[in-house]
Amino acid sequence: MDFNYAVRTNIKTLSETELEKVRYMLFCYVLFGLLARDDK
Repeated sequence: MDFNYAVRTNIKTLSETELEKVRYMLFCYVLFGLLARDDK
C-alpha cells in the first residue's frame, strides 16, 4: 500500500481538533528527538 495515500485518506477522516493534536505531537516528537540527539 502507498504510505502517502494511506496518510491522506486518514487525514480526511480526522476532525480539525484531532489533526491539530497529531500535528502538535509530531512537532514535539521531532523537537525532543533532535534535542536528545544533541545531548549525546
